[in-house]
Amino acid sequence: MNFNKIILCLFLLPCSLIGFTQPSAEKSPVESDSIWVNSLLQQSKRYFTDSPAKAISLALQAKNLAEKIHYQSGEAYALKNIGITYYYQGNFIEALDFYHQSLRFFQSINDYVGISNIYNNIGVVYYDQSDDTKALENYLQSLKFAELSGDKLRILSALNNIGGVYSNRDSANDMALQYYEMALPICEELGKIDELGAICTNIGTIYLEKKENTKAMFYFNKALKAYRNPEDALDAYNSLGKLYTSEKKFDSALQNHNRALGIAEKLNIKLSIVKSLTGLGDVYIKKNDYRDAIVYYKKAEELASKINASHELKDLYQQMCMAYEKLL
Repeated sequence: MNFNKIILCLFLLPCSLIGFTQPSAEKSPVESDSIWVNSLLQQSKRYFTDSPAKAISLALQAKNLAEKIHYQSGEAYALKNIGITYYYQGNFIEALDFYHQSLRFFQSINDYVGISNIYNNIGVVYYDQSDDTKALENYLQSLKFAELSGDKLRILSALNNIGGVYSNRDSANDMALQYYEMALPICEELGKIDELGAICTNIGTIYLEKKENTKAMFYFNKALKAYRNPEDALDAYNSLGKLYTSEKKFDSALQNHNRALGIAEKLNIKLSIVKSLTGLGDVYIKKNDYRDAIVYYKKAEELASKINASHELKDLYQQMCMAYEKLL
């Protein structure tokens, strides 16, 4: 079974957005207003998952002010923030709409970093909808503009995500590893701890699929050590749960999947909730507890259907079919 991979840098604001303080009286009106736009964007970012209406409201305030002062970069990032908010709610059509609006602004000002970032985010949406062809097209565009900009953070994000697409095919796992391994030293060079954790989780997942559990555990543990905030380790916990399930260490498997589920529910990340519930169902399948497995699969299937999580639905239907057959 292939597992979805972590997507990096969905909501990093640009390094060029500086000065998130109240406008100073010494600033010109336009400078003061642009600083306030950036402040609104930063505030919007804080509410992506736990208060989406507030995130969108703040981003719209930023967009309206940016439009008034002809601050196109501010408009682009405001539209991007709205797209991110919709993405986390599983509203993929709306997310794509706002991402494409944002992309047009970035293209109009030749902002290669912004263009790379938006192509990455568009790729994420297609990836989650199981459209690997469009996902890969957008990730490659993201890599192209990241390289043109010389932004190593964007380069590593694109490399990671390209690896994620290839990892969906067992026959391309080695190709996926190549991209992950190109991204890994960039993480270490930049000191990007969270991204290091994400890529280590991805590498570990491939080794798990190859049934090389010792190597998988090494990278999962490296990921956990890298994350500064336990909430960032959500995907690592789910991956550890799968590893322990494969080794029939069911108590540890349940502990890790439940930990991931608690984080996903707290942050209201619907796709991660689906993955955690599916992982719990997988544990009960291995324990021959098919009734409990079906309970978790049904919860996961209901939410996965709402957000059109095609990768997850495919695996869920296979597992549910197996569980029902065992009950007959």
